Order: sequence, then structure tokens, then C-alpha cells
Amino acid sequence: MAITILTAAALIALSAYLFWLVAFKSSRHFAGAILAYHHVESKRGFPATHVSRTQFEQQMATLAEKGYRFVTPEEMRSPAQAADAKRVCLTFDDSYESIFQNALPFLRSLSAPAMLFVISDYIGQENKWDVNLCRSTRHMSEEQLRRTLDSGFRIGSHTRTHPDLTALSPGRLKEELTGSKKA
Repeated sequence: MAITILTAAALIALSAYLFWLVAFKSSRHFAGAILAYHHVESKRGFPATHVSRTQFEQQMATLAEKGYRFVTPEEMRSPAQAADAKRVCLTFDDSYESIFQNALPFLRSLSAPAMLFVISDYIGQENKWDVNLCRSTRHMSEEQLRRTLDSGFRIGSHTRTHPDLTALSPGRLKEELTGSKKA
């Protein structure tokens, strides 16, 4: 299972790189990896979005042992550090409570920064928008988000309600994006 998760993470990183290369038509060398996580827990659910706490800790420990440096998104974009292939930027989508409970303590022990994308209207709420393949899950509370910020995480906007953005009118799209950023 750990190999499957590592393979999925590698494919996500490769996809992000290819998107960046094509979308921005840049010839600038991009070194390092951006790893995206959702749930860090052992619940049953969609396998591509769940990794157990043990698997997550093993992945992070392996990266640290192999000399990878955990960096912020700003450091990942830094032209001065572009030649450093042993950089890893960690991201967490949807601000699930499991990240606070199961990922943050271990990342703190490594002094590893990360980026957390928050769905603003679901702060402290039960997840009602996602495919429910497992027990219900909660999103981080305001207090948990504050403590996460204090631990070196960055917070990014991830819409207000997590709708399908391709199906929204221009006005609703703007509200989803700017409303989340304001919150």
C-alpha cells in the first residue's frame, strides 16, 4: 500500500510539473517535488486521498533520511534554489481535522513547513460536499487553524464551498474565489 501511495504522490508531482511547464511555457529548470495530501488517517475511503498516520510518518522520515529539505511554497519558486533537486513542498487539501491530529505533530518534530488549503465555509464543520465513502469527517476549527499557522504552516484559499468551478457562472465563480480569500 505504501508503494501505491508513493507512486500516486510521484504521479501528482509529475502532473504538477508538466502542468506548470505547459501552462507557463517556461524553460526555467524546476527541481524538487510538490506532494499533495488530503486525509492522514486510517479510515476507509477513496484510496487516492487517504494515507494512514504510519504511512505518512514513514514517507516523511524516508524523505528526511535521504536528505530532502522541506520548504515553503516561496522557497520552491525561488530561482536561487532552482538547482536544489532535494526540495519537497508539502500541501494539504481541504483542511481536514485529520491533518491537524495526525500530520502536524510529526511535521513539527521535523520542523517541516507545509501549505494548507482551506474551504472557508466549512471551517469547523462536518464534510458535506465530498463523496461519502467512509464515516463523516470534519474540517479544522478556527483554533486548530491558528495553531497550525503557529507551527509554520501557510494557509491558502480553496474556495468557499468546494463546488465544481467549471459549472459556475462568472459571478458565482468570483464569489467562491474572492470570498474564500477574504475569509
